[in-house]
Parts: sequence; structure tokens; C-alpha cells
Amino acid sequence: MKKNMKTGIIAGLAIVLLAVVIVGIGRSVATKEGSTLKNQKQKGLSFENASIEYKDKLSTFTVDVYNETDKTVNVKKIDITLKNKDNDSITLNYELGNLQADEGRKIIIDNIDYDLTGYTNITYKIHK
Repeated sequence: MKKNMKTGIIAGLAIVLLAVVIVGIGRSVATKEGSTLKNQKQKGLSFENASIEYKDKLSTFTVDVYNETDKTVNVKKIDITLKNKDNDSITLNYELGNLQADEGRKIIIDNIDYDLTGYTNITYKIHK
């Protein structure tokens, strides 16, 4: 009985240790390759899962945008301003066009020749 209990405790601790190691590796990879930015809602649009990846000396910005209204929204352009902790900023522009009611789309801006991984503050300016 004591042997089964001891084996169970050891197995439980091994599972917890394995989970901690996996989470730690995931965080270190995310820190080196990119960052996740805060979800936001503006003018009926929801911006979710924004991320920045830096690889081969190029950054890629990605965000999912959803029209949460019951009408088609025509967005001429979105200005995406990113800031780092030193308040340095960079503005990216994206032409979105029409977004149907409840439609979602992935915005990808790639080949940015600047390391944006430290840029964690984000604002969106929507031009309709």
C-alpha cells in the first residue's frame, strides 16, 4: 500500500514538473520570437490575437479583425501604431475594404525591416 502511494506521488510530481518545463519553454520561445498584444474593440471592430514575430531580421505583424456589427463596414485604412517601453513608435498602415456583418479577416503585414519584438503597446485608428 505504501509503495503504491509513493509511486502515485512521484508520478504526480513528475507530471507537474513536466507541465512547468513545457510552459517555461513556451514562454521563452514567445519572448525570443515575438510578443502578444492586448485585444481591443473599436467602432464595431474587434482586434484579437495580435502578435509580432521577428525572424531573419524581418518583423511580421499579424492580427485578426472581426466585424461585430450587423452591417457591412467599409474601412478605407487602419493605422496601427506600436510603441515600446521607451515610447518609440512605428505606424503601420493597412487597407481593409469591406467587412461583412460577423465577418473576420486576418491582417498580415510582413517584411518589416525592423525588430518590433519589444513593442507591446498598440493602438488602432480606423478610417472609414
